Amino acid sequence: MRELKFRGKPLDYDPMTMPEWMTGFYHQELYGGRILHLITDGATTFEVDPDTIGQYTGLCDKNGKEIYEGDILSANGRVVGWVKGGVRGYCYDVVYVNHPAGEKRWTLYATVMDDYKGKIEITGNIHDNPGLLNT
Repeated sequence: MRELKFRGKPLDYDPMTMPEWMTGFYHQELYGGRILHLITDGATTFEVDPDTIGQYTGLCDKNGKEIYEGDILSANGRVVGWVKGGVRGYCYDVVYVNHPAGEKRWTLYATVMDDYKGKIEITGNIHDNPGLLNT
């Protein structure tokens, strides 16, 4: 069983008072007629941009960094693709940009554990570094 955890970019980001990315439990609340998208780590709660919310996949890269939806993955210094959730209902896929056999996408698990075992590294995400996908 993997840990259910989310991340998102806080609205009105202030580097002096909050992290660039908030990770923790995601929930929504209705306030003043609008839906707030919130992530809490147990101690603090931030409203986050709903377009940046991504779920933790349960896998880590070669450096032990948690892989979330929207992460851009590389192997041996070359961008492989980005993580997308819900493609086949419950699993995560890698949408390839540079697959040696010309594949369009494959499961994240197979990409990390089989195809590029011990080589996958997070090099950015589709929100902060979309230009990486054009390499």
